[in-house]
Amino acid sequence: MWASALARSLAFSVAAALRRNSRGGTEGDADARFAAAASALLERRDGAKSVERLASALVQALDQAGRLDERLLEAAAEEGDLAFLAHALGERARIAPTCAWDHLVDGDESGLVLLLRMAGVSRNFAASLLALLGDLVGVTDLGRAIGRFDSTSEAELGRLGTRAAEARNGLSGGAWRLGFDDGKRTV
Repeated sequence: MWASALARSLAFSVAAALRRNSRGGTEGDADARFAAAASALLERRDGAKSVERLASALVQALDQAGRLDERLLEAAAEEGDLAFLAHALGERARIAPTCAWDHLVDGDESGLVLLLRMAGVSRNFAASLLALLGDLVGVTDLGRAIGRFDSTSEAELGRLGTRAAEARNGLSGGAWRLGFDDGKRTV
């Protein structure tokens, strides 16, 4: 899962940065010590307590209770909780949280606008969220973004929703992602 790869990359990046500023011992000894420390940290990591898993469980519980409403989503956005927001919008859109995350932060308004339409949010909420997160996620023209929100047809949503459902079910996630928009992926 991408969270494990991210944790591994982050742990070893931090170890390398700390190693660069360490003193004493030989270079090889320091490299080995910091690598061992990063490995030990990763071994203690509990994937069940990751932000990704906890956000997913919370979103599913809220959705089942009928509490995954726009007011809650707006509060999450105002607090800067993008992980929760991506999971929540993904749940409402019935797409994988990783796909929702990509659309949320892809740096192009089209992905975020489509995510909002697929999630079935109101125009007022979409405008509010675009204004609130626009600078952070790369929306440079709010008028154009809300115009795109308004002009996305139900037929287009249906076509993309079918492909998104396939991705969520693991049938053609790679093809769906590559076929969506221009195929660019966030890193």
